[in-house]
Amino acid sequence: MRALYALVAAYVVAAPLAAQDWRQSLSEDLVSVSDGKMVSEEFNLVKIAVPGYEPVQLQLKVHAEAPEGGLISRDNFVALTAQMMIVVFFGVYAQAYQVNALDFIQAVDFTELAAPIGTPDIELNLFMTDEGMQFEWVNTADGQRSRWTSTWAEMYGN
Repeated sequence: MRALYALVAAYVVAAPLAAQDWRQSLSEDLVSVSDGKMVSEEFNLVKIAVPGYEPVQLQLKVHAEAPEGGLISRDNFVALTAQMMIVVFFGVYAQAYQVNALDFIQAVDFTELAAPIGTPDIELNLFMTDEGMQFEWVNTADGQRSRWTSTWAEMYGN
């Protein structure tokens, strides 16, 4: 669990500091409400420069949604979205590069985009309901999708 908190802290601290206008970045809402759903969507240009590998640049889309007024509070919606994005993105790529997650974090640079440039290379989708959560990883180049679904009781051990 400490590794998760270290990953979250590294991302949360680095993202606003990298913004051109940190005051504006800190004042913006991360969640919008539309058609009875809380929605969060962001786009990033990600540069990966792991020593010993060719540098890679990809576009990442993160989309999350949950019912407004349901079991999930707005704060937990934001926290779960950030945690899942960080754990899955950094975990998958750190494993692919065969480096530990903290070393991988140091090799990654995120640039937030206002909108996608063409089609994002990777989509991370998170769907939360009162029953549980489904996480989906989409590689848009080949259309491959991976999904993981769990109830809240399974996740929290109750």
